Amino acid sequence: MGSRPGRALSVPLLVLVTALVSACSVGAAASRGDAGDEPSTPGGGYAYLDQVDANGLIDGLTYSQFFGRKVFDCIVGEGWTTITLKEDGAYGGDVPEEQRDAYDASQDRCQEKVEAMFPTPVMSDRAIRERYGYELKTRQCLITQGYSISEPPSVEVWLEQFKNPQDGLWLPYAEVGAVGVGASQELRSACPDPADRFYQP
Repeated sequence: MGSRPGRALSVPLLVLVTALVSACSVGAAASRGDAGDEPSTPGGGYAYLDQVDANGLIDGLTYSQFFGRKVFDCIVGEGWTTITLKEDGAYGGDVPEEQRDAYDASQDRCQEKVEAMFPTPVMSDRAIRERYGYELKTRQCLITQGYSISEPPSVEVWLEQFKNPQDGLWLPYAEVGAVGVGASQELRSACPDPADRFYQP
């Protein structure tokens, strides 16, 4: 799971859910807060995770799609009906310059509301190890798609990397070159990004 949508910086506005960015950015890769042995609030506010299926999805939606849709619905509910939602969970649209501050305020309110309703738990060591297993599967999948992906570190090394991403974190999707954050929906469907799924605390 990744962090929530951030403020758009240009017009037309486009918000990319940063769970996808975390797949290609070392600095954002430990995207569920500071990793630790136990969730910070065990059992508190995480009931929605009971809906996570065997593929790490909720109602067939990835992390980006789920939270992008929640924030989008809230923003539209505040009257921003020119905003549109994309398949990958990104949302955006043309907002007049004179309305930018009002839009940004709505987006901030909606992000806070969604974060309060669907808090993201800190990943336990067990969850991080599970994520590592999916990274290995994604590496193999990307290789079959024609990409050259480096050999993975050991699970213990990766566990430490995940907890200290500023020191570097091995991520297969960070090695797909120009595709990067803009990886096609087709590629991500063929090779799911482990950063864009839900994990139990």
